[in-house]
Amino acid sequence: LSIKEILLLDYIYKLFDPGDITNKAKNDKLYCRLTYSKMLKDLPILQVKERQLRNIIISLEKKGFLERYSELRNQLYVFVYLDNLLKDDSQSTSENKI
Repeated sequence: LSIKEILLLDYIYKLFDPGDITNKAKNDKLYCRLTYSKMLKDLPILQVKERQLRNIIISLEKKGFLERYSELRNQLYVFVYLDNLLKDDSQSTSENKI
C-alpha cells in the first residue's frame, strides 16, 4: 500500500464510530457515508484533488480493503473489510515458502 492509501484507510477506519458519522446498512454490511470535500478538507496531507482521491479509493477497492457505492454524485458510502485490513502477512509469507 502507498502512504496515501494508508492515511485514507486510517481516516475511514476512525470514522466508523457510530456517533461521528452517518452509517447505513446494506446487504448485511454497515457502510459509512463520506463526501469527497470533507475528506479533502480533513486530509490536506494527501495533497490531492477530488479525482486523485477517487482513484485512491478505487485502488483500495481493487485491492480488497473496501467496498463502495454512491447514491448522490458527491456522497460515497464505504464498507471497510477489517479482516483484510488487520490481516497478518507474516503467516502467508511463511506458507508460500513451504
